[in-house]
Amino acid sequence: MKKVLLSLLLLTVASFGKAQNGGMANENASLKIEYVNTAAGLVTVKVTNKDTCTANIRVQWGQLYRAKDVAALQSDTFELPVQTARFIMAGSISPCRGYQGQVEIDYITTLPITFEYIYVRQLSDKTINVQFKVAEADGTDRFNIQVSKDGVNFKTVSVVLPDAIQTNRIYNVNIKL
Repeated sequence: MKKVLLSLLLLTVASFGKAQNGGMANENASLKIEYVNTAAGLVTVKVTNKDTCTANIRVQWGQLYRAKDVAALQSDTFELPVQTARFIMAGSISPCRGYQGQVEIDYITTLPITFEYIYVRQLSDKTINVQFKVAEADGTDRFNIQVSKDGVNFKTVSVVLPDAIQTNRIYNVNIKL
């Protein structure tokens, strides 16, 4: 049988409040943005209105955005669909200050799983079996794999498990190509 190449793209999120884009940071005099978590295909960020009056907060990630009013000196969360854009930005407009610029966080992808081992075998032209054992996991229940028969052309396949991945458990997953 032909060899099947596999590369795992296990996605989760980490955020850093590093200055980006000419000195912007995750906090300014009127606004603060923080990464909360990623679950069920959504990224949650917390935005704090540091002004003494209600502000209209707009959170943007790539082409997507959400906007809502956040009360004075309060926080609220925003949920955005997971996508590949790296920066999550927020801006506010309030009657206290007007527009005070943007804050942003850098959304970096990291591996949420440490494998003890992973084996791949081809069952047929249209099916492969992936067997793996996890040494460390962060509770994710899904990941993407890229499969190729020639090492040049890859197809991305999503694998969704019924429960969160557990450590020291052996998984056998058949994947239809």
